[in-house]
Amino acid sequence: MIDLFNKFEYYGKWWMPQCPEMKVSGILRYIPMETLELEIFPQDIDKLLPNNGNKKLKIDIQRKEKIILGLTNEKIPITLYGVTPGFAYAYIGGETSNRNSIRFQIEYAFIGEHFITEQDIKFNSCKVRYTHLEDWMVSSG
Repeated sequence: MIDLFNKFEYYGKWWMPQCPEMKVSGILRYIPMETLELEIFPQDIDKLLPNNGNKKLKIDIQRKEKIILGLTNEKIPITLYGVTPGFAYAYIGGETSNRNSIRFQIEYAFIGEHFITEQDIKFNSCKVRYTHLEDWMVSSG
């Protein structure tokens, strides 16, 4: 079970709903009170960028995607919603051994389900479990 007090990482394949055939490897990383981000691994950067020979390329991902889908190595479906573009430094067609990557900041991660469109993100019910609720109730009176 995931809670928001502990960090977690999910390795897997990630893609845009409109391009399911173009999957890239990456890691979804959550650090409490700091970040929820998706990092695309260096070996897949060339799938996302045009080939520019051996030039060092700095890109600013201009396109804001609403949804990125993922499937973890444990076969858990994940929908990332509210994806903010990041920066990348990469050698296209050259060295990637210096751990270049592309990172995206994520607003929400729905773990256990794929939502293809923004309209699909609707809920009939929600289950919430508050950690230490009893302690909060006693201290607040």
